Amino acid sequence: MAPGLHPVTVEQFLQAERMVIAGVVARLLPRYRAKYGEEHAAGYAMAVANVLFSLPPAHEKDQGFLEANRETVYAEVQALKNDRVIREAVTETIAMRIVFGSRVKGCNAEDLSQPIDTLKQLGIFLPGKMAPSPKSFLQRAQAFFQASPRR
Repeated sequence: MAPGLHPVTVEQFLQAERMVIAGVVARLLPRYRAKYGEEHAAGYAMAVANVLFSLPPAHEKDQGFLEANRETVYAEVQALKNDRVIREAVTETIAMRIVFGSRVKGCNAEDLSQPIDTLKQLGIFLPGKMAPSPKSFLQRAQAFFQASPRR
């Protein structure tokens, strides 16, 4: 196979997905610091990212934070309807998760479409755009992450 023609691996996709999630959190942190203070900004940013990407909270304290602040977290998710850059990054990432999930689980895996359905219910999904190719997704994920604020 010629150089550069190797297919994107699941591991590469997972790394790119983590970059997009980190980029979303990095973009939300300054907003939430200004709104909720340093003490709560990271909790809100992680909770909102978990909702957007249909991820369970990583730790018990994160679960507790979401339960205690569910209404505010979902209000912040709704506020992202006006942020096309984040919506596009999340939509593309979830679409690519389906592509890579179908490689691993098979095309008929029912649970693959749940994150897209969630994004649609939240009003965050951006319809009508072709998903990027796996290679262009890696590039876009890296560019999104690199363009995100650093502290």
